[in-house]
Amino acid sequence: MVAKNADETIGAALKSATDQTVQEIEIVVVDDGSSDRTRAIARTHAKSDFRIKIFAGPAGGLAAARNYSLGCARAPWAAILDSDDLLHPRHLEFLLDAVRTRHADLIAANMIEFGEQGGKRQSKLFLEGTTNSTIAEVSECQFVESGTMGFGGPSLGFLKPMISLKFLEKHGVAYDPTLRIGEDYDLIARMLQQGARYTLTPRPTYFYRKHANSTSHRLSIGDIDALIQAARDPAASENAVLKQALKRRKTSLIDAKRHLLLVNMFKDRKFLEGVIYALQHPRTLFQLAGSIKQGILRRIQERVFQGRGRTFKMSHPNALIIGPLTEGTETYLAATTLMKNGYRVVCKDIFHWSSATELSDQLPTFDVILLGCEVADEIAPYALSPDAVWMTRKLAADGRNKFVGLQNVHRGKLTGSG
Repeated sequence: MVAKNADETIGAALKSATDQTVQEIEIVVVDDGSSDRTRAIARTHAKSDFRIKIFAGPAGGLAAARNYSLGCARAPWAAILDSDDLLHPRHLEFLLDAVRTRHADLIAANMIEFGEQGGKRQSKLFLEGTTNSTIAEVSECQFVESGTMGFGGPSLGFLKPMISLKFLEKHGVAYDPTLRIGEDYDLIARMLQQGARYTLTPRPTYFYRKHANSTSHRLSIGDIDALIQAARDPAASENAVLKQALKRRKTSLIDAKRHLLLVNMFKDRKFLEGVIYALQHPRTLFQLAGSIKQGILRRIQERVFQGRGRTFKMSHPNALIIGPLTEGTETYLAATTLMKNGYRVVCKDIFHWSSATELSDQLPTFDVILLGCEVADEIAPYALSPDAVWMTRKLAADGRNKFVGLQNVHRGKLTGSG
């Protein structure tokens, strides 16, 4: 894990790592120059779990920090976990099972992607149309095609793989420190070029937080130039199909650079220069038209959401959290997220009520009910969506009126997927 200024999320990420069913692990955390409480929170978790090792990063960007983290690792396999993401408790178990049966050099799981879109928090399956029983082998050609801009499907480069460190050492492959974005894609592409076997498990055990601050949403000319420079030369491949895939990807990067150059000209009010450039590169006009269309649709959505410039005065929904609120845990993350989305959050200990009847009478007054179960797979994809409805299934009281047998909850319907 590489972390920088992630004090709102790193506690939950670490908890999801320590809760893995595979217990013989080490958790390497590289704090790459945080100015907030990221390192302090990580140290708090390390005090209660000796498997967490904290290192100061080289402050040379994400790729350099990734290389440093892999150099600190002692295990033969390294699973990537971003400091704002979460893992299903059986994530490593499922990946290792597939490694044993498939003899893979790198392996990745499907993801549940959650975050805010159009003023509303949503969750969806990253690779849709798959089943939990299907394990796929990813070819180099398929991987390159998925990483081509305008491909139409999700890029496999966004997946967070588990990597054989022996393979990296044997073939001299490492993250490219010149890349600010696309460093994961580049590493895997070069592993595949060296003959790595890539296995994909469609069971979604990685929870990916998508937000507006992601570096992938802030492309610059320099970023694209670095990607073009790092892209494999199509002429170097003897495979005709792969050669065409590499050519299409490189062309898409060049088109993206030209599009960004044109946008910057218009932003700088260099209209004549922009028109001349567009006439020289007609493909940029189609890309510009697409960007304008997306911008208009986004503004329409915002206008509808705000009620033609007037924010709707909606009654605040109520959320109940049963259990302790410990800073850095998934429950704490869910509570803060709900509050940011306008919920009134009430936190009560399980022993607050004198009887089960008193509790059941109060439950209908809450729109969202969370149990402080501290389990990543229960909280990440469901509780973070305000559309999810959580209800207790069973409340039992012992002779001292203390509640026991508090079980898990009904899972609400996911927004954006079945």
